[in-house]
Amino acid sequence: MRALGSGIEWSSRWDTGSGMSPNVQKRVFEPFFTTKSVGTGMGIGLSIARGMVHAAGGDIQVESIAGKGSTFRIVLPRVAPREEAAAESTAQRSSARRGRILVVDDDKVVLRLVQRILSVHELVCVSSVREALETIRRDAFDLVLSDVMMPDATGIDLYESLLASAPDAAARVIFMTGGTINDTLDAFLSSIPNTCLRKPFQIDHLRSEVQRHLDIH
Repeated sequence: MRALGSGIEWSSRWDTGSGMSPNVQKRVFEPFFTTKSVGTGMGIGLSIARGMVHAAGGDIQVESIAGKGSTFRIVLPRVAPREEAAAESTAQRSSARRGRILVVDDDKVVLRLVQRILSVHELVCVSSVREALETIRRDAFDLVLSDVMMPDATGIDLYESLLASAPDAAARVIFMTGGTINDTLDAFLSSIPNTCLRKPFQIDHLRSEVQRHLDIH
């Protein structure tokens, strides 16, 4: 890490991997691009990382040599003094409604990301529709953030179960999806008033949508 005139630069060391070809380097930050086999990688990690860095006003770059390894370089702008930034953050939190939110997603990386982005709220995270329904039966939530496609059951199953047993909770569901929206899913999402957010998230967009729904409900 070193200081620049306008910010801070951080670089990883060369890793011990096999490096990347020029064609892979060009696409490495694209959402859902992966060189891993089916079922072992979603291809959203670096895209999310780039989104977080850009949201902070910075930039992320990669250098790679096939057979040697890769270096990722992150440049971030200088920020206000800690006391000033802390005061601003406290003022923002105090002016916004703090919600109790249930997050449903089978991807642990996504759960950790949502926890960090929405850290000002009280979050409960589960990884299946079954856990979500059991949790909602025990506790009340201001919002439910649910992935659409999950192994045991889908977000549609969750919504329809809530619609039958707890219509108020169904109205508070915000869907998340990182996959291709097929005709069936598109028809379902078009038939309900609930919001659907696409992965990888834009940090400010996720925060603003959550706050907007909290204000509505």
